[in-house]
Amino acid sequence: MKYNSLILFSCVGCSSLFAEPEKTQEQPKQNPTTFQCTEDRPGFFFTADYLYWSFSEGGLAFASVSNTPLVEGAASTKITIENQNHGWHSGFRIGAGGRLPHDNWDLYLNWTYFNFTNERSIHRENSVLPLFSPLGAVASSAKSKWHLNFETLDLELGKFFENSRFLLFRPFIGVQGALINQSQNIAYGGLSGGSFALDHIHRKNDFLAIGPRFGCDTRWILGAGIGIVGNIAGDLLFGKFDRNAEFTGPSATGKVRANSHFLSPNLQIALGVDWAYCFKNKQVLWLGANYETQFWWSQWMAPALFSCSRSEGDLGSQGLTVQFRYDF
Repeated sequence: MKYNSLILFSCVGCSSLFAEPEKTQEQPKQNPTTFQCTEDRPGFFFTADYLYWSFSEGGLAFASVSNTPLVEGAASTKITIENQNHGWHSGFRIGAGGRLPHDNWDLYLNWTYFNFTNERSIHRENSVLPLFSPLGAVASSAKSKWHLNFETLDLELGKFFENSRFLLFRPFIGVQGALINQSQNIAYGGLSGGSFALDHIHRKNDFLAIGPRFGCDTRWILGAGIGIVGNIAGDLLFGKFDRNAEFTGPSATGKVRANSHFLSPNLQIALGVDWAYCFKNKQVLWLGANYETQFWWSQWMAPALFSCSRSEGDLGSQGLTVQFRYDF
């Protein structure tokens, strides 16, 4: 019996020594391209964003207003420069792209569009100084109408990296095309004084450009499909400014035109939250809301009247971006 027990123990020990170790179940790796799906695979996606932004720009002042009527013998104590107002407007951004079949690379094309007109009027008897007339001209009213057509087309080649379970980032390079057409119409009422006083001015500034684009998108994962998004991008565009100004008055009329080519950089920043849900068929739904801002240097370059210079101003925008994306 003693020897039988020893033999049995030896057999059990040898079998356990040469037995195949028990395999532990691998945790599915999170796919940086779809974030919530487990399979790294090529595919397509499309995006549709609603934009509610406010635009502002320098160089659009159209009148000076005195706090007292500018009549002979009157003394003015305060003069205020009146600028074009900048309201809130709706726009959109639509895009489509594909996840390439290698190492989480993707290609993404999107188009951003705004088109709106802002108006502002001032009425003050004999207290308005037209900015585009020689000294001595006085008006009782002024009206400015600013129109902006803003379009950009972005093509990006990016790659997702998974720095950790809670941080993903996507550096990208690409190209941007921009079409930004602007005009300002100014009219003065009750105009008097001045040898070359102008009652109507039309200024136009059209910009068409293309250049390199670069940036990085990041997502800080909180859990339950929720993440914090922080994105930054910059562009260096080279393009043509087509600028002209037309003016009419009781004793003067004319037109000024100038075309030039300039480098025009811009910067874009977005910060917000999003939520992603992965379906069983590996398709992903994204919803998000961001605060987004853009800054375009020296975008308003309309020629100044009565001189060879130009009126310059930077174009800025900020507001809400509501995002929708679907991967399939």
